[in-house]
Amino acid sequence: MKKETISFSKYLLDQGLINEEQLEKALAIQNQGRLLGTLASQTGIIGAEDILVIKEYQDVNGVQFGEAAISLGFLTSSQLKYLLDLRLRKKVRIGEILVKEGFIQKDKLYKALMHFESNRHRLKRILICVSTDSLCKNLKDILGKYDYEVTTTANPSDAVVMAGKKTPDLLIIGESFEDMAGLDICTQILSNPKLANIHIVFLARKLSKELVDQAFEIGVHHFLKKPVQEYELLNVVYNIEQRDLENKEEKILVVEDSKWLRHMMVNELKQHGYKVIQASNGNDALILAKNEKPDLITLDIIMPGMDGYETCKKLREDPLTHDIPVIMITALDSQEEREKGFKAGAIEYFLKPFTPDQLTNYISLLFESQKAQRMEKAVVIDDTLSTLHIIKHVLKKQGIEAITATNGKDGLKKIKEYTPDIIISDVYMPGMDGYQVCHKVKVSPETKHIPLILLTSSGKKEDILKGLAFGANDYIVKPFDENELLSRAVNLLASKKLYDEVQDMNRKLELNNAALKKLNQEREKFFEERENFYSILTHDLRSPSCTIISALDTMLEETGNTLEEPQMEYWRMIKASAGRQLNIVGDALEIFQFETGEELTMEKEDLSKVIHEVILSYYKGIKEKEIHVNGELFSPKEISSPMPCKMNKFKISRVMENLLSNAAKYANNRIDVFWEKKEKFIEVCVSDDGNGISDEFKDKVFENFFQVPGSQAGSGLGLSSCKKIIEAHKGKIWIESSPGSCDLYFTLLGQ
Repeated sequence: MKKETISFSKYLLDQGLINEEQLEKALAIQNQGRLLGTLASQTGIIGAEDILVIKEYQDVNGVQFGEAAISLGFLTSSQLKYLLDLRLRKKVRIGEILVKEGFIQKDKLYKALMHFESNRHRLKRILICVSTDSLCKNLKDILGKYDYEVTTTANPSDAVVMAGKKTPDLLIIGESFEDMAGLDICTQILSNPKLANIHIVFLARKLSKELVDQAFEIGVHHFLKKPVQEYELLNVVYNIEQRDLENKEEKILVVEDSKWLRHMMVNELKQHGYKVIQASNGNDALILAKNEKPDLITLDIIMPGMDGYETCKKLREDPLTHDIPVIMITALDSQEEREKGFKAGAIEYFLKPFTPDQLTNYISLLFESQKAQRMEKAVVIDDTLSTLHIIKHVLKKQGIEAITATNGKDGLKKIKEYTPDIIISDVYMPGMDGYQVCHKVKVSPETKHIPLILLTSSGKKEDILKGLAFGANDYIVKPFDENELLSRAVNLLASKKLYDEVQDMNRKLELNNAALKKLNQEREKFFEERENFYSILTHDLRSPSCTIISALDTMLEETGNTLEEPQMEYWRMIKASAGRQLNIVGDALEIFQFETGEELTMEKEDLSKVIHEVILSYYKGIKEKEIHVNGELFSPKEISSPMPCKMNKFKISRVMENLLSNAAKYANNRIDVFWEKKEKFIEVCVSDDGNGISDEFKDKVFENFFQVPGSQAGSGLGLSSCKKIIEAHKGKIWIESSPGSCDLYFTLLGQ
């Protein structure tokens, strides 16, 4: 079974050397100020609002902050490299924080660290050569505690011999001896091909810049200051072991005629995990580049025979090597030299002399920034391979995929094939020139919206105007500045992105409109079918009910009211049932009319008269139940003072019928009906002395088909119909209830 890999901090937790709270605090300190978003905000590269947009993009797409920022156009590749470098320089190891915060002692930390690493990659053999036996013994004792195989000597000549025989992984060397300097010993040891990859730690009482630079040129990359502390020595050893674990995928070709400088560069890159091949001149570089296909070439400019410019030019001309990025390593930093390198096809410049890890960090950041990918594609057309290569690399650093073509005809073919987000084309090319390419792109409906940048060595106004007349979106004169090209390309890509978003929204709107049209057709069909259903309902249920009621009245009239009481009771029961059925049909039709959007016809009416007429129609039933109205046995009254109101008389009559019917159903012996004119509206109330309605049902009773549990059977449509009618009159309806009382109110706008 594969052993689970855990982090060092988790190991410390498992061993009980720290607790979770301490680790959480240490991690917070470690990350404080190191997040790319925080660094970008602190340096003013990205605003706080933009960072929120980037983080949202991260969450949706599951990418790193740098990749998201480049994809959205908030960062350039050079800015990302800067932020990555800044983050690297700000990093503090978790162990150092734990010690500083007092969560763990130094000796316990490093003992745990070495034990943690014991089952992983380790430096097996260590050779120590310092000028005193006491220091030899002290260093050996420290490393011996952690099970390192250590050999010591105070004689520098013996150290050279022992290194050749034992081939140690690490050499710890002092600064000076009686007859030889420590750096001279390093030179002798590193000149042995068998020892080219040995790690050297240089001990000195004072680590001046001059000493470090001199040691670095020889190939020494690790330094310790005397007197040596145990945790400092272990920290250096741990760093070396960690670097040896970093096996990167990239392969680098180092071309340098200086043996010592080449050795130093190769050694440093190898220590950082890169696969490195080397050449001492241009001819060898061309052969190795063709055979090994490296991911990057570092190229010295001044070399005997073929110089760096010529070598770079030949690399660009060879189809097998023209796409390999080249960094010029030089002490020449004039604009003239940079333009020469640009014309030859170099994509970066790096100045020497440089300090330890400076070149490697630069290359690492270059590789890392190139991994940030945007979604956009570019078609680049140029008949000069060096220019084509440089533009491709410039775009690649920005995360933009570049598809290249060496002539206009091939370029148009690739534009049609890939449908890029931007086109960059040289003007002066054999056959079809850039103007013709631009014209064909802009007259085609499929490609006219794609932004196009024209490149030319001519800065004449008439040439620029000609390009713009053909439809070019921008114009750049060679030799161009990398940042200028990126800036203009990114701006045009942002415009293209907005265009694409608008087009996408239009497409979605068209789809939504089509779907909405279909829904409307289905809705119309539904309402048509429902209207037919309600027509059938009206005819098949209402007509028979009316017939039954009419027949009952005729029968009673023809018998001369001679029916006996049991027969009259059946007569009343049948008529009440038919009347209830008519009410149910009426309520259903009311609801249906409002749901279909039918507008009410409003006229000026006297509300007092309408209410009084409804009360009169219910007179007999209420009287027979001996229900008191307004404090006395009900009897027809005179109409109160007129109360004009704009309403639909039939609909408001339906409301009053439903409310009186409802009150009569639940009242014990009292119903009160009153109406009052307020400032802007008229308020009507129908009250009864029934059991009332609990608060939980006060709103529900106005819903379709709802019935209060335990209430008398009904359709559940009466109050729902009332609510729709009152709301159509722009009024309100509600219930106020307490034990022994139920008040139903509604309002209408006054005249």
